[in-house]
Amino acid sequence: MDYSDHGLLDTQFDRIVFNFPHAGFLYPENNRSQIMLHRMLVKGFFKSASEMLTEGGEVHVTHKTGHPYDDWDIEELAEMSGLECVEEVGFYQFCYPGYENKRGDGSRCDRSFNIGSCSTFKFKIISASVGAQLQNLSFFDKVLC
Repeated sequence: MDYSDHGLLDTQFDRIVFNFPHAGFLYPENNRSQIMLHRMLVKGFFKSASEMLTEGGEVHVTHKTGHPYDDWDIEELAEMSGLECVEEVGFYQFCYPGYENKRGDGSRCDRSFNIGSCSTFKFKIISASVGAQLQNLSFFDKVLC
């Protein structure tokens, strides 16, 4: 199937939201290969989302926090697509009446999962001046930022 004709590629959005991204279960959740699959999914999402934002628009990703989810390094992945984290707020399901999270894979795909500790990370496009400054940093300096 060719997705290039779906019409969304020319659309701009003020907000793009991805709640609890997950690449499925090929390995245990804390396995390095599984984490890399998740990172590839989120990296691709950020790349697409960054191209579809209006000026001043935001990308919101709600994500579990703590081990092993912090190993996804979503803020680093966002930066690779020219996005910077401008805010992190706790996510509390009771604040969203009617919201139900669902598994997206396997025999239990229509069931809810325990969200535990999680946050919504809000990203904006890095301003041109900040982006230029980041390009001039060494790899070591970028790790420290």
